[in-house]
Order: sequence, then C-alpha cells, then structure tokens
Amino acid sequence: MAVSYDQKADAALANTRQRGRHNEGNCAGATSNRFIMKQSMIFLGLLLLIAGCSFEQGHRFDANSVRRLQPGVTTEQDAIALLGPPAATNNNGDGTQLLQWQYVYGTTTSWVGSAHAAILFGPDRKMVRLVEVFQQ
Repeated sequence: MAVSYDQKADAALANTRQRGRHNEGNCAGATSNRFIMKQSMIFLGLLLLIAGCSFEQGHRFDANSVRRLQPGVTTEQDAIALLGPPAATNNNGDGTQLLQWQYVYGTTTSWVGSAHAAILFGPDRKMVRLVEVFQQ
C-alpha cells in the first residue's frame, strides 16, 4: 500500500501540532518557574534588608543617669534596676565587686555608638565609686 504525499503531509502536520502543544506546556512551565524565582529573589532581598538594618548588644542606658548615682547611698540592686543586668561582674579579694555595663549599637555597614559603665560596690553592696562611664 502506497502512502500518498497528502497523507505524509497530514501526518507531519499532526506531528508538528503535537510537538507544539508539548512545547507550549514547557513554555508555560518555564514562565511559572521564572515567576517563582523572581518572587523568591524579591522576598530574599527584602528579608536581608530588614534583618541587616541595625543591631544592638546589651541593655541601653544613659551615661548621664549613671553619673547621678551616689557613693554610699546607691545599692547594687538600685544600679541593676536602673541599668539592667551587668555584662560582667568581677569579685575582688577584699569583698568589693566591680559591675560593668556595656551597650553597643549600629548598622550592618557601620558602628554608630556605645556606652560603658563600671561601678565599684563595697562588701555591704553599696556603691563605693564610679570607676568609669562614657557614651559615644
């Protein structure tokens, strides 16, 4: 049985149409994948922007309020209530205790400022003296 030229052409056309439908599906899938990828990149960029805006370390305090503390009157608990928990505590052999507070803040691209306070307390847990305080 001989196949005519028209039958071959019809078969080729049908085959081409079939491949075209298959490729259309791939194009739609590729467009969908590009959309998802674009949305993911936008989300990731926003997440990095939000997360990378600023940072803080320690409990924020005002150096001027530290200067108002009074030796012999202010207790260790008063200082902690005002400044928050100390970053470091050093116990000395004579029963005195040095408490230190530190606060640092800035952005991911630059350091902005800091504050530090060191207060010496006696064995009775009352303030002996202000060792150091600064704020930048």
